Amino acid sequence: EMNDPAITTTAILQKSCTFIDLVPTFRNLAKNTLTSTIQTQSTLLTQILTPRIILLSEALASSEAVEEWTDAETALTAGLYHLLNLSQAWRGILSYEVYGR
Repeated sequence: EMNDPAITTTAILQKSCTFIDLVPTFRNLAKNTLTSTIQTQSTLLTQILTPRIILLSEALASSEAVEEWTDAETALTAGLYHLLNLSQAWRGILSYEVYGR
């Protein structure tokens, strides 16, 4: 019966709790690893995008012919490609509830 609190609680725990969450040492290790990985990937994306976007911004501000569009488009394509690869790598590792956030 869906109104049974035990079933409801179990269903909620199955959706939001894994073995790693039950062992504090493992949970902290997983949290620190994921946080570090996200920070590293954020830095990589910034390194991919920033130089070309800055050039485009400067070109737009100076009213010159905008040849930097190609560089900006290349940077965005590279950034999207990087995010797609990350997405595919993490999809099989993270639970749906975490991955889908």
